[in-house]
Amino acid sequence: MPESTAAVTLAAVLKVKTSGESYRPFLDKLQEYLDGKGGGIPKETVIRQILIRVAKALEQNDHDNISLKIALEFLQHLDHVGGSKLRWFDLGADQLLQKVLVMLSSSPLTQSSRRKDILYDYYDTIMMVAGSVDEKGKDLLRKAVIPALLSFSCDDSHCVPALVEGMKVVNSLLQSCPVAPLRALGSNGIVKRNLMTMGKKLAMLGDMELQMGFVEAMFRLTTVDERKRLGSHCFHYQSITKCFLAICDAEFEPDCRKFLNALNGSNPNPKRVMSLPCMSAFVGDVQLQRPKDKGMSDFWVDYNPRSSSMTLFIQDTAAESDVWDTVAVNKDNIKSYQMSAWTDQGHLLTVQLITALTHISSSLQVKVFFSNQSILMIFTDSHFLYVLLHTEVIQCLSVLALLCNLRRVSNGYIHCL
Repeated sequence: MPESTAAVTLAAVLKVKTSGESYRPFLDKLQEYLDGKGGGIPKETVIRQILIRVAKALEQNDHDNISLKIALEFLQHLDHVGGSKLRWFDLGADQLLQKVLVMLSSSPLTQSSRRKDILYDYYDTIMMVAGSVDEKGKDLLRKAVIPALLSFSCDDSHCVPALVEGMKVVNSLLQSCPVAPLRALGSNGIVKRNLMTMGKKLAMLGDMELQMGFVEAMFRLTTVDERKRLGSHCFHYQSITKCFLAICDAEFEPDCRKFLNALNGSNPNPKRVMSLPCMSAFVGDVQLQRPKDKGMSDFWVDYNPRSSSMTLFIQDTAAESDVWDTVAVNKDNIKSYQMSAWTDQGHLLTVQLITALTHISSSLQVKVFFSNQSILMIFTDSHFLYVLLHTEVIQCLSVLALLCNLRRVSNGYIHCL
């Protein structure tokens, strides 16, 4: 087939409107051109035409789920075409990544939104690209997506899990970033404004994992002097600013925990995170291990009002290094729970799940042991007591049962449905 005819055929293919599952044959047809079966059109030409087609559809507000799927699946193919000779970013794929995120975040992303699954594909695409390009490519990728992802994460209209995963992508991209491009990125105007917004929103995020993601990005993208200015603008109390500035790279996780506990503890707002130390925790017969970091003397349980969840940061026993994992018990996954007296030393919270936490155990039962001293923290913290009495967290995570049990003399228990 002469090249001119092949080009006409390709143009016809690109004009095909896709709906439902018809995008799959569309991709298969495009893949034939990428594999060199379309009549000798250079791969770079094919790629440019496809990028133009998808970008045009997005710009014309034709950004339904199908267009987004086509964009992401195609982007995932790019690094497999043309080998090392193909310069991924020279073809405008970074601009397409930016446009896809704009379209994905154009309206609130809820936990049940179909676009949330596409957003996770978007995150996977970014990480796939990061693993496929050289350092120059990584630098271009960071410049393309990090400012936009930070803006996205500052938008309160999106569900917490989507924001948490977005911050994981940001911090993963920053983790291996050399100093010079890191400083250049931190001086970007959009990034600087977002960091200030993140600092001011930190106390109100209502989710410990999201808070930790924010703090990590704030530290990676700022110098010591910039952190001082950030702290003085974002935190009302000098003691909180001092705790913020005391975080060091070598002990980031435990230092970050100390800072966030202090920040949340000073916050009277009902949407704040509430944290209690526990003695031990189990999922079925599997005992959860407290992170091994030297600075972590307590095993913390976090009650997150915004995401309606209870979380524990644990040691990932499958990892060779000191890697943290997260166990999350979400409100929608709770069938029942009870709080019962457990010897004279404390109380036992038992949660029956609807769906197992399969990355930990196939069991449907979670047990957390609290000392009486931990429970008494509630009564010595007026902010904590106020929050418990004014939020729905008590209804789904049995903190009310903690309060009631403290007043019970017998060893009976309260069962809540």
